[in-house]
Amino acid sequence: MIAKTAIITGGDGGNEGVGFAIPINMARNVMEQIVDHGKVIRGHLGVAIQSVDADMARAFGLNQGGGALVAEVTPGSPAAKAGIERGDIILELNGQPVSAPDDLSVHISQYAPGTTIHLKISRNGQMRDLDVKLASMIGLAK
Repeated sequence: MIAKTAIITGGDGGNEGVGFAIPINMARNVMEQIVDHGKVIRGHLGVAIQSVDADMARAFGLNQGGGALVAEVTPGSPAAKAGIERGDIILELNGQPVSAPDDLSVHISQYAPGTTIHLKISRNGQMRDLDVKLASMIGLAK
């Protein structure tokens, strides 16, 4: 996950701003792709997602918050082809818990197009397992 930091100092003219830290493995992966392919190629799921707080989780029949609520599914995307629907909550990716939307997005972007991932989702309080073959975001752009 990308670390986010805000720095504010007292009134004597110090630093003010926002800093971002990128994990070295992610930076190395981007560098290697640029060297090898001249561009960065990332896996693409095809969903718009949002966070799930404790109140939302209860409304969806879950015991606690976390995961990524699917707000929209792009027609024709890998998510649509796998049967993911608006209102599903993605709870796990390849057996690892999804704690927040950023967590899911970062991990999906680290997989190559064509990779099949396993998702555990909650739909209307029922758990489901889905396999999704990721596409390339570049390949979907027209």
